[in-house]
Amino acid sequence: MKKYHYFIKLKQFFQNEDGAYAVIMGILSFFLIGLVALTVDGSGMLLDKARFSQGIEQAGLALMAENNDFRTTNQKHADVLRQTVTKEELEGFSDTFSAQKYKRNQELVSGLVRHYYYPSTYFKDNLKISDKYDYQCNNLQGPNGEQLKSIACEISGKFERPSWLYLGKNNGLSFAETTTINANKIYIQKNLDEIIPIDLMLVADLSGSMNSSVSGTKYGTAKIDILREVVSAIAKELLEQNNTEEGKVISQYNRIGFTSFAFGAQQQNNPAQCYLPYVVNYDTTTQVRVRIRPKSSLNPSGEKIVDYCDNNSNYRDNMDYRNYRYYMDYRDYRDVTLSYKMLRSYIGSDEQCYSYPTLARFFDQLIDYDETIKTIDSFNGRDNDYLMVFNKNSWCLGSANTHINSTYIWAGKNKSADLLSRFNQVPALGATLSSSGLLIGANLLMNTNPDENAQPSKLGANTQRIILVLSDGQDQITSNDTLNITSNLINQGMCEKIKSKLNSLQDKTYLEQPTRIGFVAFGYGPSGTQKAAWEKCVGKYYYVANNKEELLESFRKIIGLVEEVGHSTYKEPTYYSN
Repeated sequence: MKKYHYFIKLKQFFQNEDGAYAVIMGILSFFLIGLVALTVDGSGMLLDKARFSQGIEQAGLALMAENNDFRTTNQKHADVLRQTVTKEELEGFSDTFSAQKYKRNQELVSGLVRHYYYPSTYFKDNLKISDKYDYQCNNLQGPNGEQLKSIACEISGKFERPSWLYLGKNNGLSFAETTTINANKIYIQKNLDEIIPIDLMLVADLSGSMNSSVSGTKYGTAKIDILREVVSAIAKELLEQNNTEEGKVISQYNRIGFTSFAFGAQQQNNPAQCYLPYVVNYDTTTQVRVRIRPKSSLNPSGEKIVDYCDNNSNYRDNMDYRNYRYYMDYRDYRDVTLSYKMLRSYIGSDEQCYSYPTLARFFDQLIDYDETIKTIDSFNGRDNDYLMVFNKNSWCLGSANTHINSTYIWAGKNKSADLLSRFNQVPALGATLSSSGLLIGANLLMNTNPDENAQPSKLGANTQRIILVLSDGQDQITSNDTLNITSNLINQGMCEKIKSKLNSLQDKTYLEQPTRIGFVAFGYGPSGTQKAAWEKCVGKYYYVANNKEELLESFRKIIGLVEEVGHSTYKEPTYYSN
C-alpha cells in the first residue's frame, strides 16, 4: 500500500503543471548567473591586461627619460641616493650605488604601472600586490658593429589578480584564487648619437585675406606680419647653432624651405608664373545657364550676375540699352558651353565672361583626381610640366611680383636671415587653393641634402621630413565660392600618397622617421568637408591658432621642437656586445 501511495504521489507531481516555469528558471538561473559572472570578470581581466600594458609602456618611457644607468651628469641625484638597500638586495651588484640605481628603477616602474591597473580595487593596500617587472638597458650597436651612444631598454611585467569565480580552496569546481596577467615585452629607444636632422617645408597661404587682422578687419596686426614673426622665431630655433635654449642641441643639418600659395603656387625656378599642379580633363565641357549682364552703369541695383559672352568667348559689354532691356524682359538667361580653354583664358582677368561661382563649380569638375594623385609617384624634386600655368596676377601673388621668388629651398645652418629676407618679400595677394601649395611643396621636399656628412650612413639616423601647411580660410575664389578640389584629393588618398613617396627616401638600416604633415587654421574656425578632410590628412597634427603665441606653439608642436625622452618600438633593438 505504501508503495502504491508513493506511486500516486509521484504521478500527481508529474501531472501537476503549476510552477513548471519556475522550476525551469530555477535550473537555468544557475547557468545564467554563471555566464554573467564569467562575462563581467572576463572583460575585467581583458581591461586589466590593456591597462597593465599601457602602464608598462609609459613606465619604459619614464625609465628612459630618467636614464639612471647611462646618465653623464647628476648621476647621484636624490631619488637614487634615498634608496635603502638591504644585504640581500646587494647580492649581484658590484657596489651600493649600482643597487640603489636598480631599486630606484624598480620603484619608478612599479609606481607608475600600478596607477594604470587600479590595484586598490583588489587589495586593501598596495603592499599586498604581487607584481614583478623585468628590464634591461644597453647601448645600441651600429651597422659596422661599433658601439653607439644611443640606448634601448626592454621592459616586461606581470601581476596576480583575483581569478574567475573563486569558490574556495576545498571546492573542486573552483578556479584558482588568482590568475597571472602578463604584459608583452616592450622596447624603448633613445637616439643620443645625433639629433635627428629636420627638413621643414612651410606651405603658407599668402592669399589677400592674410593682410587682414585675425578679427578679419584692417585694424590690428595683419596675419601676414604675425606669420613672419613666427617664421623668424622658428628659423632661429632650427637653424642658428648659437641661439638655442640652454642644454638643447639641434642638428647642424636642419633645413627650411617655403612654398607660398594663393590660387596656385610658384615652382622653384620660375618666379614669374603660378602653377595649378593638377591633371585636367581638357576636353571636358559643361552646359551652364548664365544670366546676361549689362554695363555696370545700367545695373542700379548692383545685383551680381553673370556676364554674357558671344560664341567666340569674347567679352560683350557694348550692347545698347534697348537690346539689354529686351533680353532682361524676355530672354533673361542663356545656356553656354563652358570649356577648359575658356576657364584658363579668364583666370585672373579683370573682365570675366562668367561669374566666380560658375568658374568654381566647373573647376572642381575639371580635375582628374585619380591621375593627379598618380603624379605623386613621379615626384623627384625638380620642376614639373603642368598644363595649367599662368603669369602671376590678382588671383595668385600679384602681377607686379614676377621677380620675387615665392618658393624657395633650402636655408641651412646659420642661414635664418637669408630665409627671412626672402620670405618677407613675398606679398599676400590672391584667392586660396591649398592643395596647389601642398603638391608643389611635397615635390620640392624630395630634394635630399647633398652634404656627404648629412647622409644616414654618417649620422646613424634618418632625416625627419615635415610639411607644415598654414591657411587662413577655406579654399575659395571669393568669400562665397568654395572650391572642393583639396577636399576631394585628400579623401581620395593624396596625403597618404605624399607620405609614402617621401618615406621612400628613408634608409631602412636605421630607425625610420615617417613623414609628418601638419595643418594650422590661422584666424578662422574651420568647418564642414574641408575641416574633416584636413583632419583626415594630418591626424593629431591639426591646430587652430588665433594669435602669435598660439601660432608659434602650433608650429613647435608639429615640428617637435622638444627634447626626445625616448620612443617605443616593436622591433627588437640590436644591442652592443663586447
